[in-house]
Amino acid sequence: MEIILPEQWSVAAIRATVLLIYAPAVVVVYFRLMPGLARPYRLFGTLMLAAHFLIVFFQEDYANGLYIDKLLWNVNREGNIPAILSGAQLFVASGAALAVAALSGGQSRLFRLYWVGNSLLLLAFGLFENVLDRAILINWQVVFPSLGAVVALFSLRLMRVSTRSSQIKYLSLLIGLTIGAVGSIGLEHFAWLYEPCDKIGLVRDGDCLSYIFEEGMEFLGIWIVLIAVLGFLSDLEQRPRPLLRITLFLMPAVWFIAVLNSPVIDYLQLRYSFQQTSLLYEGGIEIIGYRINEEENAFSLQLNTDSEEWAAYSGVGYSLHLVDQASGRSLASTDDNASRRVNWETPAWPRRWIYQQTLNLSIPADKHANRALWLLLSLWREQNGEHIPQKVLSSGLPQLSDTQIIVGELVLPVESPASSTAPLSQFDNGFALVSASMPQQAKTGETLPVTFTWRASKSGAEEYVQFLHLKHEETGEWWVYDQFPLGPRLPTRLWYNGLLDNETWQVSLPGDLAPGSYEMFTGLYRVSDLERVPASDKNGEAWRDSRVLLGTLSIAN
Repeated sequence: MEIILPEQWSVAAIRATVLLIYAPAVVVVYFRLMPGLARPYRLFGTLMLAAHFLIVFFQEDYANGLYIDKLLWNVNREGNIPAILSGAQLFVASGAALAVAALSGGQSRLFRLYWVGNSLLLLAFGLFENVLDRAILINWQVVFPSLGAVVALFSLRLMRVSTRSSQIKYLSLLIGLTIGAVGSIGLEHFAWLYEPCDKIGLVRDGDCLSYIFEEGMEFLGIWIVLIAVLGFLSDLEQRPRPLLRITLFLMPAVWFIAVLNSPVIDYLQLRYSFQQTSLLYEGGIEIIGYRINEEENAFSLQLNTDSEEWAAYSGVGYSLHLVDQASGRSLASTDDNASRRVNWETPAWPRRWIYQQTLNLSIPADKHANRALWLLLSLWREQNGEHIPQKVLSSGLPQLSDTQIIVGELVLPVESPASSTAPLSQFDNGFALVSASMPQQAKTGETLPVTFTWRASKSGAEEYVQFLHLKHEETGEWWVYDQFPLGPRLPTRLWYNGLLDNETWQVSLPGDLAPGSYEMFTGLYRVSDLERVPASDKNGEAWRDSRVLLGTLSIAN
């Protein structure tokens, strides 16, 4: 029997967690870095820190409030006040870094280039925090740490020729970047570190506190970076000129206004945070961008639409279906009327009014897992009480029919235990044939059941076909049969790391097949070039001709 903590206990736990994260770091920063800051910068740093505490305390008080309070203050959401504060801190740090580069005329060229690079990097981080989707960067989990490593390399180079005071600032900058990176991209890959926040023995909290660790680390890391940069700026001007002071205090407000209202920022969202397409329906509505967001037990499709006439959206609605590719059966669906609220306008001339639509779809139960699924989008118009599907006039996406567009394909994965035994064969593409079972005897004209169990240690990117070869031991003649490894329900292009599944083939043996003893072989070949995939046995020895020996089969008339 579980003991669920009362809500007030959860709030106390969150606030205690915040203090445990912040207190040691803040004490060190105040005693080491703050005394060296110019007075306006000390005030600014203190105000930013106070804003952190206010936000974290506010975000728990929304529990009994309105839904709008959750949108504004929940630190576990994006695009609201806490997220914009993180971006504003990065924006200020970027501006301060640029000021360091501009005011350091007596320093080396490497020093000035270092701070220009830091300014651009911090600005980019701010844009990805509030404006751009990190997913637009291929392997962003590698790109961001790599950029951090470059900063660390040049920081260590400059530390060698710096005073002890500057060395402490460089070190603080690197520590802040590391803490922020851990909060932003690190903790989500190490969930076991904070699983106890949800359940300790029989005690369970109703809402896991893991995001407090993530957001708290991100807030704190960015703040330390900001204080370190302001420290370098103070070294150059202990009494900052009025323009610099005013600019510093105005920058957060500028960032808030820009993120919330700027058509340029909106255009960047439209251009880089969404997959660009051109999908024109009869009636004049055009879908110019889309984005699929996967969440726990659900996903959403965001659409950016454009039309010259506001009235074109009258009576229009969207339908989103999750369809099994093999059977064509709809597993889940959602419908929604078209939004006629303008989300933004493009900065280019002529102006285009962009509408945004979000369709939310719940993921069905696990019984549909390990199947190739389509996301099908259609647009309809209500006329005389009927929903009339609208035809697609032109499309940059594949179509299933003249009214249905395939906006994506996916598979619902299943967590599988790790294997303790070596597979029957390991293929060079990351797939492994775990086992195969079949009868030892069969008759011509009958159906031969063969069960294959597969595991994938890499995600599939290509289409592979599995072959089954029977070699007559006396005559040397071959009989061949080809099929997708898991049948049409899950092509290899959708296999994922950790997949474990099996499929029973029903192989129809021809009536004129010569009786006798046969050796059975299997393997894989690419559809693109028909080349076989090299394979090795349990001992690591390569199979000849990339054929995996399964055993022998006796066939009678």
